[in-house]
Amino acid sequence: VVENVSVMFPVFLGGSVIQDRSFYKDNAQRLAIRGKVLLSEKKEDLAVIKLDSLPDDARALKLASNPPEPGRRVHSVGNPGASAGLWVYTSGTVRSVARMKMNSDYGSHEFTAVETQAPINPGDSGGPVVNDAGQVVGIAQSVNLKGTLMSHCVAVAELQSVLSSYRNVEAPLFAL
Repeated sequence: VVENVSVMFPVFLGGSVIQDRSFYKDNAQRLAIRGKVLLSEKKEDLAVIKLDSLPDDARALKLASNPPEPGRRVHSVGNPGASAGLWVYTSGTVRSVARMKMNSDYGSHEFTAVETQAPINPGDSGGPVVNDAGQVVGIAQSVNLKGTLMSHCVAVAELQSVLSSYRNVEAPLFAL
């Protein structure tokens, strides 16, 4: 488990996010915010990170109190490695919410998954998945290569459980 990490937030110019990957590479030292991994839960494939600071324009996303129902729309922004851009928007619909067991290069995982038809790609993992109200309903996790557009997100209930088990996290924030 990595103890220290660097996190970057999107930069806006004229009201639009700069998506050019090279901009972030060229400005990494200035834009990177140091953080420390406080908790890593392998089973749920989640981590809690405490950042040294936040950008002035960062805003918190609220956690949904209930999982999304099948047929509901979800939205996410990620950083797929195959894309020339960062902060790439995608959307889709919820297929189901169910317990899931899977293996990855990082071990065995078991969690309640929000299965969607939203394309999640390598690099998108760890980003918030939100409902139409902008509330976090899951965390982008993986794609099922055996099916067409079968993406999995760790359900917000799992996130709430991990956060409640870590007593020193009083007010977690997700960047908007």
